[in-house]
Amino acid sequence: ANNAKKINKNANEIVEESTEWLNAQRMACGNSLRQLGEEKLFILNSSITEFLDTFTKIKNVDFRESEGLEELKKFHIDEKEFVELKSMVSFAGSLAIGGIIGVLAVTIHKELLIPVICFIFLAESVSVILQTSYAKHGNKKGLKLRVFKRAPIHDTFRVLPGQIPADFKIIFANWPKGSWHESKIVVRFWITTIILAAFAIMTLKIR
Repeated sequence: ANNAKKINKNANEIVEESTEWLNAQRMACGNSLRQLGEEKLFILNSSITEFLDTFTKIKNVDFRESEGLEELKKFHIDEKEFVELKSMVSFAGSLAIGGIIGVLAVTIHKELLIPVICFIFLAESVSVILQTSYAKHGNKKGLKLRVFKRAPIHDTFRVLPGQIPADFKIIFANWPKGSWHESKIVVRFWITTIILAAFAIMTLKIR
């Protein structure tokens, strides 16, 4: 009899604890549903109302009389300006790449490899410096002197014979012979850069 009373008492305590836990969960669930409902009402009253107000304002605007659209119609970039913008973007990208290569070379104490890795870029820059310096020297004498057919150096490879003025005195007038397609120039420059970069990597000592 005592054991039965003890078991009954434990069972009643378990039932009461379960009932309290269930009520607490019901209350928490009710609070969550209430908060969800309040958030939905807030979204409906704020975002949709704001959208309707904005739509009403836009609906009453006659865009045909908008000065902004008229100015937009006048906005035009010709092919020359577009090419200049592309060159500026490429120039900015090349500056970033050059800076990274320079910092890396200084970090590993291999500064002398920079001209090898960046030979194409160095050749492009040096060709422009030589071309402009020699042209200024010729202008002082009243002569049209040039080192290459055109500068930077990659333009020299794609110049047609008829594009060179007859009064120009060019040092490397016969180099290169003929004209290369732009894709051929790019591929040859890629191959040269890859070979020189591989040579530079092979000279590195693993520490």
